[in-house]
Amino acid sequence: MSAPTIRPDIQGLRAVAVLMVVIYHAGLPLSGGFTGVDVFFVISGFVITMALRRQWSDTGRIGLGRFYARRARRLLPALATMIVVVVPLSFFFSTFDARNQGYETAKSASLFFANIELMLFRPNGYFTASEQTNPFLHTWSLSLEEQIYFVIPIVLFGLWWVSKRVSRSRPLALFVGGIMLIALASLWTSYVLTVPRDLWPANVFMDVLDNADTARTYAFYSPVTRLWEFLAGALLAVAPTATRQITRSATFALGLAGLLYTGFTFSAQTAFPGVVAAIPVVATVLLIISGGSIGPVAPLTHRAFTWIGDRSYSWYLWHWPLIQFVRATFPEFENGPVLAAVAGLGIAALSYQFIEEPIRNGEFWSRHRFTTIGLGTACIAVPVLLTTALRHEPTPEIDVHIDVTSGCVEQPWEALTSSDTCIWRTPSAIGDAVLIGDSQAGHLSEGFIESAHANRLNARI
Repeated sequence: MSAPTIRPDIQGLRAVAVLMVVIYHAGLPLSGGFTGVDVFFVISGFVITMALRRQWSDTGRIGLGRFYARRARRLLPALATMIVVVVPLSFFFSTFDARNQGYETAKSASLFFANIELMLFRPNGYFTASEQTNPFLHTWSLSLEEQIYFVIPIVLFGLWWVSKRVSRSRPLALFVGGIMLIALASLWTSYVLTVPRDLWPANVFMDVLDNADTARTYAFYSPVTRLWEFLAGALLAVAPTATRQITRSATFALGLAGLLYTGFTFSAQTAFPGVVAAIPVVATVLLIISGGSIGPVAPLTHRAFTWIGDRSYSWYLWHWPLIQFVRATFPEFENGPVLAAVAGLGIAALSYQFIEEPIRNGEFWSRHRFTTIGLGTACIAVPVLLTTALRHEPTPEIDVHIDVTSGCVEQPWEALTSSDTCIWRTPSAIGDAVLIGDSQAGHLSEGFIESAHANRLNARI
């Protein structure tokens, strides 16, 4: 069955997704706006599968090379441009720790595993303050999508090949059943890692992942626990006839209500993704079924929504670094993040017009396979070389503080007041000042000693 090539309502739904994320990141009252990423995941699964269906319908075969080439031209140039511009800017507009953390994440994003890097080497998680200062934190979802883009065509092709050989009379039923089994396994894994139970499988996970916080981090960033969201869209694409009898107005209303519910009730404290991620996922499925219409009104196909949807990828790329730069440089400017997000849309419009569209649809870039390979190689190599070169900048001496160099770390409590090994005396002292704490206190040692002496106090650390 031939599949339509353009769905304006899908572009409108992309606009809804990116607006949710941007509003959340800008600090406006939409505590569950991060679920806009889940909307993107479902859309991606649907669009990928429809594109594969269209290839099959038109040619009788699926050309994975052609599929991957189009994905590369669509995603890599805009991502590489953002990284190459933002990395030098972060040298001036980010703190030292955030800058170096950002370089590592940017390099990982260029190699399509920013989510893995954050999952393995950033155990504090997405919602913690330390992660929030990373100007490339948002690239985790792009890396995850790229990983799924690589996997889903192979999975679908393999399932269809097996289904046709197992049952010549009902291959589609087996195909859909196979997708559902994989999706349920992914959802179950996400559930176990997000809300650990005193069950045998959960205990196995806990033995490997140490604690519930680490497990939740894995559930958030892992493609294994997010795969089911893409497959929900894929199922909708391979079994569209079953949805035609559903009233469009009702599905639109239910889908919109689901997204509004998650947007205003979910928060950083929600056990997410887990089972609760099914709410935005099902809501997105319903909105796709509805075609963006409620009665005679079709809000998702409105020109304003489709315009934003066309530029949603670039807006997602640019809004977060700009918000971080404004927050770090002008912390007292309350409306700064909102203005930065709006400025990101302006840059996104330029990126869409001069980078995305010419490369994606230009005859020069799609004419030869080697052109695409060269473009993709450059989009990967240039950001990697840039971030690697800057990552090796000299580390400030203040990184190792005097409490460490003097051997005053982990002193017993009694030594703070009785030992003479970790005391910095001042002439005519009227008393002692004592610094107590962990490494977070230790990094204040130099300033603490200076302030103690200024107040005629000996400093003990």
